[in-house]
Amino acid sequence: MLSRVADSLFWLSRYIERADNNARLLREYFQSSLDTETRMESDLRQWEPLLRVSGEIDEFEAHYPDPKTEDVLHYLTFNRGNQHSIFSCIANGRANAHMVRDQLSSGLWEVINLAYHELKGLSKKDNEDEELSELLSYIQDASVQFQGLMDATFPQEDGYQFMQLGRFLERALGTVRTLDLKYHVLLPQGPIDVGGAVDTAQWVSILKACNALEAYHRLYLAEVNSPKVAELLLLKETFPRSLRYCLQSLDHYLRRLTGTHEGQYSNEAEKVSGKMLSDLSYSTIDDIINQGLHEFLVEATVRLDAISTSIFQEYMFLPTIDLNSEIQQQQ
Repeated sequence: MLSRVADSLFWLSRYIERADNNARLLREYFQSSLDTETRMESDLRQWEPLLRVSGEIDEFEAHYPDPKTEDVLHYLTFNRGNQHSIFSCIANGRANAHMVRDQLSSGLWEVINLAYHELKGLSKKDNEDEELSELLSYIQDASVQFQGLMDATFPQEDGYQFMQLGRFLERALGTVRTLDLKYHVLLPQGPIDVGGAVDTAQWVSILKACNALEAYHRLYLAEVNSPKVAELLLLKETFPRSLRYCLQSLDHYLRRLTGTHEGQYSNEAEKVSGKMLSDLSYSTIDDIINQGLHEFLVEATVRLDAISTSIFQEYMFLPTIDLNSEIQQQQ
């Protein structure tokens, strides 16, 4: 497979997964804000954590010196200058899909193309709260439809493996960032009553943003508390959005590309991915809490970025050709 095709399929899947992650997180945060007295305030206190965890707060403040709630919602949803906005994710995904249009089924292309034009049209309107909530639900549904069609219509060859790598790498990053949101929520407001009503409500919101609330109650049959939430989202090997499940999937699809047996590795991507999976497999939630949950999540983000870089270097990077050396080698 050509490296440019692998790159486009990898990033197509990543962008669709990122749009889904952002839509779920923004929808849950938006719904939670409707129940607070700060909903109509013009400062950043309630929205700062969401901007901070997305890494966009400095850029946002540079463009909006006197921000309002509507500015934040538009920036995270429609702003084309924000590369992490939902519109930018869908637009970038569509651009990558266009480059490999011959590889995709008509259904896959239609899902992406329709979502792009839907967002493009709505970006020119003033959206009410109800319309925004419906739009975020639509993006989630489009993502699920895309993933279902990918599994049902895309030949499970090398291209499929690259799409799955993009999907699970981005999902792992989304889970880590969503979980780390709890840390950023506490930063500007100081410590709160751990285990109290506000603390519990915030952990419930984290679970909802990861589509994990029902799974939590089925697995633990207990009230929501921080150690068990972290255990589910980081260590539970059977939950599809946990960090460990995503790493297991990354390891699986990397090995399918090369045919390498478990316990061995044939390139740097398999090495760094397998090492992170091994470390996580032997960790307990007590180990993570003792290290510091925020510190663990920061380290996990760095290691996931390293996996992304190694995949690019191994499969997609094209070194500059030295024509003189090439000529000598051919001669």
